[in-house]
Amino acid sequence: IQKATVAWWNLQCKAYGLPRFALFSCPNGSFLAGDATQSAIRNQRLQATGMRKGTPDLFLMVPRSQYHCLAIELKSKNGVISPDQHEFHHYLRSNGYWVEVPRSAEMAIAAVKRYLGE
Repeated sequence: IQKATVAWWNLQCKAYGLPRFALFSCPNGSFLAGDATQSAIRNQRLQATGMRKGTPDLFLMVPRSQYHCLAIELKSKNGVISPDQHEFHHYLRSNGYWVEVPRSAEMAIAAVKRYLGE
């Protein structure tokens, strides 16, 4: 879902007059290679440098209307939003961010188009 959404953005961003880097990912859920010990060490280092549970997958850093940016939490059709994600989304919405939870690339693309006023 994320790869397809970003691939679409890479082709369409110029049509919106926006740079590719305006949409970017936060790789909080990335798989950390190595054995359990190596993975735990990498995870601790990432947390020490600011990785936060619940961070949305993508951000479109473009202010629109009363919103600072669009935050996108991608989920599979049966994916469940975690308590950390609920908390993060509530915080973002309470502070002027638009948050979407699409369950397909088509839904994610539609969310970006909606946010950009298309």
